[in-house]
Amino acid sequence: MSLEQLFGGPEQISLESLDRQHRIISLESGNLSQTLSAVTDRLPGFLVDVKHFITNTMNPFASTTGLVNSHTLETRLRNVDFLLVAGLAVDTPPGFRAKWLDYIQVLNQGQAVLDVFQATALKPFETWLGTLINSPDLLRSVGSAPTLARYKAPDLDGIKAGMAKCFDPKSGGVSATVGDVVSRSADFPLVTRQLNDINSRFATIDRKVLIRQVTAITELLDALIAGIKEDPEGLPVSGATLKTLTEMTFNMAREVEFYSAHAYAVESFTQSVKDSYKRLEKVAALK
Repeated sequence: MSLEQLFGGPEQISLESLDRQHRIISLESGNLSQTLSAVTDRLPGFLVDVKHFITNTMNPFASTTGLVNSHTLETRLRNVDFLLVAGLAVDTPPGFRAKWLDYIQVLNQGQAVLDVFQATALKPFETWLGTLINSPDLLRSVGSAPTLARYKAPDLDGIKAGMAKCFDPKSGGVSATVGDVVSRSADFPLVTRQLNDINSRFATIDRKVLIRQVTAITELLDALIAGIKEDPEGLPVSGATLKTLTEMTFNMAREVEFYSAHAYAVESFTQSVKDSYKRLEKVAALK
């Protein structure tokens, strides 16, 4: 029987609600008298919600939109004064209000997280869960988990804040001027090279492998919590293990959600740059 059958689960779960649950369980993990009730009463529902959240989050986006080619535009702008094109319109994601290179810098920070996401987060967590299931006595351990010792939660809130600064929440505009998004004609090849680097690195993440990893982790969580629910007193969980389990599960949900958000951000921005290049190529040919 799955966790959903045991405990149900709402259709829509927010990252904020998962954060509240994980904070409560983490807090209770530090109190010996509350640890058992946290394991039996709160942890199963939290894990069900995480599974629903991950499933809903992983569905929408499969890949980015590919690479950008600015060769034609660069050639046509080579002998054109930048001031003559600075007022021309370009396409942007809704509400975008920043220099392209500034936004690419933020996207690169996000991609740096995803470059190591599977190796530093998913795989060690999967290994640790498998160890707990195969050696349930480790649930009582009050020590740290060796396979997770090198994991450090990335500053996703900082990256999201950086992205938010590039958008005007009060505007739904989907266009700007060339002068709004670049400072000089020489910025176009920089935009192309840096944006293509991000797209190429993102493309190395095999979404099918990622889904298999996440699925394997949720199945291990199913098995682990089912064993705890079956005999909570005979299979006690230490406060340290409960805290690690809760925090790593929440961080996994955060990073999976970030993967989808990042994919959408890169996809929408890349498409707007491609469309802008095509528009400018036509106008530059007349200059």
